[in-house]
Amino acid sequence: MLAGTMAMDMAMDPKPSPVPGPCSGSAIYSVYFEPAFPDMVPANIHWSPPVVAAHSSDYTLFATGSTVSPGLEEVAETGAPGTLIGELLSNGDVNHVVYASA
Repeated sequence: MLAGTMAMDMAMDPKPSPVPGPCSGSAIYSVYFEPAFPDMVPANIHWSPPVVAAHSSDYTLFATGSTVSPGLEEVAETGAPGTLIGELLSNGDVNHVVYASA
């Protein structure tokens, strides 16, 4: 497993007020990964296709001490995001899902 940090550049208020419905407008996010231990990154490293979901504050991907969903487990073990994408698309608290093909 690759330990690292993720940073997002957001042109938004870090503590926005609750919005009663869908937002209008747009936001641009930049994501980069920086290995915490660059000398320990394996030569055959690979990345799973990215999956991004916009969701309400009622949605939780996982909770400490709880069992994860089959989709999240599959991404962790095999890198395949298909089941996770299906779970996100069928969840009423998830508003939008964007993903790249493998």
